[in-house]
Amino acid sequence: MATDGPCTVHVNHEGHVVRVANSTNQDVPFIVDQTPHSESVCAHCRTDNAQFKCGRCGRPLYCGGRCQRADWTGGHKEQCS
Repeated sequence: MATDGPCTVHVNHEGHVVRVANSTNQDVPFIVDQTPHSESVCAHCRTDNAQFKCGRCGRPLYCGGRCQRADWTGGHKEQCS
């Protein structure tokens, strides 16, 4: 669905896009680019300068223990090898 006018982007408290609406408040499909734009982006909160990695697989980076625990219970546990 294309839109001819300006769109409103709705984000949650973590800064993630949750909805895009056109000028008549109809939902517009969107794709979120989840590719990190930096080598040091936290896998959970997406802030820059993450310095800690998963101790098991060593892949995702985190800015601290709180984000690592949240990501573990939020799905990384099942993905971790």
